[in-house]
Amino acid sequence: MTRYPVCDSDKDNIIGVLHLKNLLKESKNTPIDQIDLRKIMNEPLFVPETILTDELMSYLKKSHNQLALLHDEYGGMVGIVTLEDILEEIVGDIEDEYDESYVLIERIGDNVYEADGATPLHRFNDYFGTQLESADVDTIAGYLLTELGEFPEENEQASIEENGLTIKTLEFDNRRLLKVGVSYINENDRPAKERFKEDEAAAEAEEAADEAEETEGRD
Repeated sequence: MTRYPVCDSDKDNIIGVLHLKNLLKESKNTPIDQIDLRKIMNEPLFVPETILTDELMSYLKKSHNQLALLHDEYGGMVGIVTLEDILEEIVGDIEDEYDESYVLIERIGDNVYEADGATPLHRFNDYFGTQLESADVDTIAGYLLTELGEFPEENEQASIEENGLTIKTLEFDNRRLLKVGVSYINENDRPAKERFKEDEAAAEAEEAADEAEETEGRD
């Protein structure tokens, strides 16, 4: 955890949120015990404990916060929730990235791909030649949902356009995003080796068809 609530005399009196990187940066010039936390902390985001997860996710995105403080009906603090907490509930466990037998990304048609929601961003980037980055999520499902800023309905296909790709929700299970659809906005952006394989396969198919016709003609 890199963000911490700052309270003033009482745990119910939260006055800000301190990011560890801001503290470390300030400590280069000022001794830790002399740092004025009020000068380097951020405004806290307070939400009622009854808030729905999709609404909370929208609040976090719009306010550029990664952490929210939950309060009860009397104004007392009851807990902390982070964007990472929410996304972990949706995405679920990530497969071992060294398990080569588990197919994370599959090409299922002409410029049509399916990616497991748990695909780590670095593997997604390696496959598609993209540079998707996030300091808060590790998977393509987490990235997509963060960019959308809300939870789509299970039968709804919501999409974003990033790095020359259209990335969309495909399959949910109990609010978890299991499958992500991917396609290149411009088909010519697909890897050259992939297009070459298609052309080669098409040429082989055409050659086979010609040979079949010649054989039939001789018969």
